[in-house]
Amino acid sequence: MVHGAIALTALAEAYDVKTLNVTVGGYTCGEYKTAYLYLPDVSDWYVRLHGKFPLLAFAHGFNNPGTEAWHSYDGLLKSLAAEGYIVIVSTSSNFPLECPTEWRDQLRDLEWIRASKFASKIDFTKTGILGHSMGGGATYHLASNASAVKALSIGAAVMLHPQIKSPLPVQPYISPLVPAFYGTGSADIVVSPESVKSAYDKDTTPAPKVFTEIDGADHNEPMVQPWGKGRWTPYVIAMFDCHLKGWKHDDLNWHTGGCDKIYGSGSGSLCSGNDFELKACEFANWPQPGEVLV
Repeated sequence: MVHGAIALTALAEAYDVKTLNVTVGGYTCGEYKTAYLYLPDVSDWYVRLHGKFPLLAFAHGFNNPGTEAWHSYDGLLKSLAAEGYIVIVSTSSNFPLECPTEWRDQLRDLEWIRASKFASKIDFTKTGILGHSMGGGATYHLASNASAVKALSIGAAVMLHPQIKSPLPVQPYISPLVPAFYGTGSADIVVSPESVKSAYDKDTTPAPKVFTEIDGADHNEPMVQPWGKGRWTPYVIAMFDCHLKGWKHDDLNWHTGGCDKIYGSGSGSLCSGNDFELKACEFANWPQPGEVLV
């Protein structure tokens, strides 16, 4: 059992966040036609002066159709927007049936927003995908789609408690083509931790990858209280900071942009620097300065 000795500091929210409902349509999980947007609340003038924001597409879990697609994860999604990301969340669902093609709706969101009025605030060279449960499996699948990864500049994928082979096999084993974060919990009785670890082990691409199992975390860990504790949030931010915002260099030194927090072993890092116990934590293909330079 791995135990971290350093307490996490509170997230420093850089931006106020605004939210909007938008009509997207064209979803394969066709029960709903809308998406929910989380955006840094800044003016067009601010964007012209300081630059555009990376884009993230979130895919929800099986039990979270409609408004629950964003409401159940509001803490995570709002924290991402506050750190300088634009997040789009499809509400699409086939509930009470599974939707193995949810990844197509995640892709639909990324394509739709490129032609929307929000496009002027988005840096489309920096795109990430993330999801929970059924949506984690969707993210896993989309991250292996070579044409989508290239066309939409997908640079990182975060899969939290992803449904791939457990409890039902909804996705084939694949190897994501981008840096991948696999998160699970030892108390998850919905999607077994062993199934998530198996997907990590079968991920053979040379891209960076990380696997973490929070001791005692159940399937609802990424969700808002009282269902979840939100302990993934700072590391989801760090993963995207590392691979979408990247290492930056000034006259004095390199700024790790979250990379050390995900792949390192020092104070504040995922595997050894947090204030909660981990049953397992490992990573491979750690990026070096210049490999994710912006």
